[in-house]
Amino acid sequence: MYEGLDFELLPRSDLTPRIRIVPRTIFSLCYAQYHGYTVDLDIAIRLAQYLKTYHYDSTRGYVSKADDLSSPLYTYDHAFILLAQAWLYLVTKNSAYKDALLYTTTLMDRNLRAPDGSFLVTDKDSDSAHRDQNPHMHLLEACMQAYLITGDSLFKEWSKNIFSLFEKNFIHAFTVKSDTYLVLLEFMNDSWHPRKSMEISIEPGHHFEWIWLLESYYRIIDQSPRIAELMSALFTTACTFGLSADGLGYDGLELHISQKHESVEASDNPSSTYSLETRSVPRQKTKPQTAHVHIKTPTHRLWVQTEHLKALMVRERSPNTNTSRDMPSNPANSKIPNSEIKKPSSFEQPKTTKKPNTTKKTNNSITHNAHDVLETIASRYLLPQKGIWYDRIDKYGNVSHYCPSSMLYHVLIAMQEAIHTLL
Repeated sequence: MYEGLDFELLPRSDLTPRIRIVPRTIFSLCYAQYHGYTVDLDIAIRLAQYLKTYHYDSTRGYVSKADDLSSPLYTYDHAFILLAQAWLYLVTKNSAYKDALLYTTTLMDRNLRAPDGSFLVTDKDSDSAHRDQNPHMHLLEACMQAYLITGDSLFKEWSKNIFSLFEKNFIHAFTVKSDTYLVLLEFMNDSWHPRKSMEISIEPGHHFEWIWLLESYYRIIDQSPRIAELMSALFTTACTFGLSADGLGYDGLELHISQKHESVEASDNPSSTYSLETRSVPRQKTKPQTAHVHIKTPTHRLWVQTEHLKALMVRERSPNTNTSRDMPSNPANSKIPNSEIKKPSSFEQPKTTKKPNTTKKTNNSITHNAHDVLETIASRYLLPQKGIWYDRIDKYGNVSHYCPSSMLYHVLIAMQEAIHTLL
């Protein structure tokens, strides 16, 4: 499998394929078939066999380099392998995939689980002290879907464990001036402190992605009212300073810890600092640190926009609408009755005077509706005649020069969610 294509639809053979693109593609093919699209499912089955033949060590797990059983294991890769195995079981009804799914969790427990119950970034000794939120986020996604598909309580318990880590360790409140907001940390050490104590990387796209996952967590696992609070606080953070003037989500921000409060004006200049509006955030055990937020990476990848769209569609749905179609609500072989799958409460966006179908910037808070963002994705990123997409747009409007295969997962879910929620 190739890492991507150029815009003549030729493989980019100069790029080294990552293992993660294989299970992401398997999932995408299964997901498309489940939702009624014409798919050659044999491709997914052959890709699963490829993983087993070239990446699988029955005592360790799925190694990152083909034909090199000594290469590292990564939790991120295994999260998508779980997702692929669950969906292969769903669409093929072949119990071998369920067996593989459960055995993969055994291998992860053995080789990637940390003493505190979290998961290592990798089993390499040099990185054993690292803890990242992103692998846990995708592991939560995989576990919730595996729980719906198999009914096995193991996946419910794993989901609860990851959510507990999210609450206790991944999110922190920071204050600029007198204003406080909730931030999702990306890179931590084994004591759950940021690896760079004074300059902290944050990603608006992951704030949006967690909102979508928390909606699913609410309806599948735990109906605590606190989940709506978390969703609202993350949405406020991402929309307040994670979007450009034309509504594109930034790839990366940086939070600088300081001792003084400073008054600065928000700007679209990447070198400027944002002054955040006052927002209520969920309870915090310690007094928030003061900080400044800078735009670190002023480009706009496609996946950030699809996650923004998904978060907005969570807001569009009310408790009286059908649940999200991000995962099977009650497949034929699921052991979970419909009555146990709850519908989420809605949550508020930052207050604005904007009218429907417009973009408004008020007090550094940029809000959009889902139709706006869907239109932006369709008009600026997607090339439907060729069935491909641009990966990134820079601040000058220039686009990247290849189409990464990893984006299929993001595009497919977002577009199916849009069909279900907006049409």
